[in-house]
Amino acid sequence: MMNNSPQSNMKLLVTIVDRGKGEGIATICNECDLYFNFLCLGQGTATSEILDLLGLGTTDKDVVISLLPGSRVKPMLEAVGERMKLKHPGKGIAFSIPITGINRFVGHVLQQHEEDAPAIKEEKALEHTTKHRLIVTVLNAGYTDQVMEAARAAGATGGTVLHARGLSSEAAENFLGIPLQAEKEVLAILVPKENAPAIMEAINGTSGLKTEARAIVLSLPVSELAGLG
Repeated sequence: MMNNSPQSNMKLLVTIVDRGKGEGIATICNECDLYFNFLCLGQGTATSEILDLLGLGTTDKDVVISLLPGSRVKPMLEAVGERMKLKHPGKGIAFSIPITGINRFVGHVLQQHEEDAPAIKEEKALEHTTKHRLIVTVLNAGYTDQVMEAARAAGATGGTVLHARGLSSEAAENFLGIPLQAEKEVLAILVPKENAPAIMEAINGTSGLKTEARAIVLSLPVSELAGLG
């Protein structure tokens, strides 16, 4: 089952830090009982002159993606900012993105520690005004073809695959009640808004958390777009 209502007030927290510091973000998340955390390896595009100017020592980056209730974003940003010294130039950045849909089980788990989930006008506006969605599926390595086949059957045309690693602890597995494989793949599919629910349902039906793929499926609003008619 999918939850496509912005009332769920779920957020995607993205933190970009120097290579090797992603584990520090995971430690903070686990201390705060946030268990849906994934590490992608990235590379900055700044020139050496800009790196020297900003005091950055490397372009290799850790990109940590975390799922959490909206009310917990501010304290998490404060904790990450303080512990990782993000206020200092060149230490990294962190930002949040609203989520317009997510597996119902995942949303339920994330909401268990939520004290309140007020409706956010920003998410309402995005839900009604944006015409496209980015469907992001985080799944166990080796099941991308299965997920893409289900997505195509529901109307998707193609996607992009990133390789990632889960940053969950044994406590997270006990809390969720499912085994978590470390090696992950992230499949991003851009679709028209009206097609997103059917595609997400198809992916969840064949590859959801109750399957070997253990897919977490979510959608993000896309406000600007080039390259599609």
